[in-house]
Amino acid sequence: MESYSLIKDECKRPAVTKTPNCARFDPSGKCVGCDGGYILMNYNCVTERCSSVSISGKCTACKGDYKLSADGNCVSLFNPERLKDVCSDISKDGTSCDRCKPGYLFDENGTCLEGDALCSKYSNELCSTCVDGAYIKNGACISSTEDYCSARAGGS
Repeated sequence: MESYSLIKDECKRPAVTKTPNCARFDPSGKCVGCDGGYILMNYNCVTERCSSVSISGKCTACKGDYKLSADGNCVSLFNPERLKDVCSDISKDGTSCDRCKPGYLFDENGTCLEGDALCSKYSNELCSTCVDGAYIKNGACISSTEDYCSARAGGS
């Protein structure tokens, strides 16, 4: 059954749009839902890596460790060979990690960073949270209370 909209007392079919990766349209033909891996911005479906779009629906800026390519796509700043070194699971599109290998941890942007065994969370490439029993010193975790107390007192 075809859907129609009532516009100014007339039944009209929605305009056929060519919105790539759109999964759902409203009665007027505007995209209101996207396929998996895409987000809705200005009635357009863009990759989840996009942080802003133009009025025409083209990505104009990318999130985190992605850069805008000449064709308007967000591409990884990482060399694909590096992904093989740090990822235990690489994303379907091959541009990022879904899971890090042992010894690497996700930062807030979903980037695998070489891990400090005592660090449980990174922020801006510095450790922001240590495992129980470890303490932060200059963005890294230290394990002994003596080192921690010395660091707090201004020692080295």
